[in-house]
Amino acid sequence: MTKVVDFLLIVDDSEFDADIAQRVLRRTGRFKRVAIASNGREALALIDECTGAQGPAQIPPQVILLDINMPLMNGFDFLERYQDRDAAQGEPSVVVVMLTSSSYEEDRERAMAKPCVRDYFVKPLTTQRAIDLAERFGRPSDEA
Repeated sequence: MTKVVDFLLIVDDSEFDADIAQRVLRRTGRFKRVAIASNGREALALIDECTGAQGPAQIPPQVILLDINMPLMNGFDFLERYQDRDAAQGEPSVVVVMLTSSSYEEDRERAMAKPCVRDYFVKPLTTQRAIDLAERFGRPSDEA
């Protein structure tokens, strides 16, 4: 059975890279809603909106594609803040997949040490990787 992701959040300061990832995800037909935040602060604000911390609750992202090198709040700072927030609220973490231009092994190890980080990819996002993300972290599709 085909799996789908109801809501995926791309966190990347590069409009070009975020647009490419969004197009790849949409082309698969397995991602119902895709949103983009340009840094960790924007991502936390969007997640707070979804959880009702800043208004009526909405469906939170199931998967976050997270870049490392961003202004205002980089990917590692986001992970620290996000984990602290989840621990304080007792909520299960959303699946985080690093999608970054960094091929440094130290960055990979640092990211993968975080409990919510489930994978680490070097850009660009490929169609096959997008399909694999849906299969690994999505839910069974309602459509026959």
